Amino acid sequence: MATTRDSKDVRWAKLANVLAEAARAGRVDPQDARTVLVHELRVRQNNAKLQIRPRSTGAQASIDRYAPDPPPPNGSPDSLHADHVYCFPHAGPRLTEFFSRVTTVDAWLHELRQLDQVVCLTAAENETVRRVEKDLPGPEKYDRAGIVFVDPTPWDHPGGTPSRIEPLPG
Repeated sequence: MATTRDSKDVRWAKLANVLAEAARAGRVDPQDARTVLVHELRVRQNNAKLQIRPRSTGAQASIDRYAPDPPPPNGSPDSLHADHVYCFPHAGPRLTEFFSRVTTVDAWLHELRQLDQVVCLTAAENETVRRVEKDLPGPEKYDRAGIVFVDPTPWDHPGGTPSRIEPLPG
């Protein structure tokens, strides 16, 4: 039986910490460590897009348009996308600095909580966001991209967080 300390999120934070240690020591390429962690971020949202909140007005319109069926799968501008509010640093000095700054399991729990925050967008909206997010790693990218949400957003309501399928500990 798993204890709170052995939850999936804590195990993930422990893995992140080991990968970061290996990247700092030069035993693993930082980009490879990032790839493993980003893959887990994506997997956590598989098949959950209809349940993700907050949801953009475009995503809600797509859901309404295709109901009672789900919106089309990837490849359509109306498909749903789980967009991470905060981006994992992509490469170079920012990634190296990130791995150097986050050095404990508890620090990784905090970082992964933030990196795991998602909103539901359409594929078309996601492409618009992708064009601006390199300079804006947080919720500001949605304002710049002109994305409007049907739900209250956590950045407009301090203390809130985007919904998740599995709650994070503590």
